[in-house]
Amino acid sequence: MGIDQAAGTVVIRGARDTRTFELENKALLSNLKVGDGVVVNIRDIITGEIIVR
Repeated sequence: MGIDQAAGTVVIRGARDTRTFELENKALLSNLKVGDGVVVNIRDIITGEIIVR
């Protein structure tokens, strides 16, 4: 796991891959250190626009 406080990201190695996550609240990183257990909730958000004709 890696922590980039300036960018507000953490890198987490899972069972199948390694992923980088951006935190909405960067202040949470101040208490996090490499090796700590974390829980990741992933949300898929679809954005776009609807055009009615």
